[in-house]
Amino acid sequence: GFIQWDKSECTSLDILDGDDERGDVELEMGTITSISKARDNSVEVVLKDGTVRYLDGSNDVSSSNRGIMIEVAELGRVTVPWNRFDNINFSEGRGSGPGRETYANSGPIQGTVELGDGRALSGRLVFDLDEAWHWDVFNGQTVAGLEYDIPFSCIARIEPSEDNYGGKISSRVALRSGLVLMLGENQDTGPKNAGMLVFETEDSDPEHLPWNRIRSIEFLP
Repeated sequence: GFIQWDKSECTSLDILDGDDERGDVELEMGTITSISKARDNSVEVVLKDGTVRYLDGSNDVSSSNRGIMIEVAELGRVTVPWNRFDNINFSEGRGSGPGRETYANSGPIQGTVELGDGRALSGRLVFDLDEAWHWDVFNGQTVAGLEYDIPFSCIARIEPSEDNYGGKISSRVALRSGLVLMLGENQDTGPKNAGMLVFETEDSDPEHLPWNRIRSIEFLP
């Protein structure tokens, strides 16, 4: 998908900077074929003309890198931390990502919340007391440190997880694509979640459901 290198360089004209044996180097991202980690604080950069450069000395090419963000269709955004990065191969981009019309028909989050006592409530949902629309984003992190930012329109089901991997994982998130993620380390995923509001009708007052009472949340498309 679309890439943001170091959470900042995202166009072919943006600059990857570093040092090699001859001094400062600035390379346009559009001239690069691949970047591979050489050591923790340096990279091998292969250019489209076949030139290979070894760079270090800046946050772009060292452990100070803030992460590589990837926009993935039907998933949202994944950020790979530097300590998990190995290499990246670039391809020619097509367009600039989803247009405004992609979100034209997005509406409020709706679905069914099942509680631990077996009761279920259906209607319009407000997740963690602030996410209310399909374009709002669910945040979580895997045990390996990959960060996910997932639009609610991509999510089919969320379940608080009993298998918490030493306290790091607290939600099982099933996407409409079929992918299932175990996520934690964020307010959205666990005990700090402020709970759900369920409007069973638009004229009714919402019912507040604390996170620790929720067994599952099933989202309507």
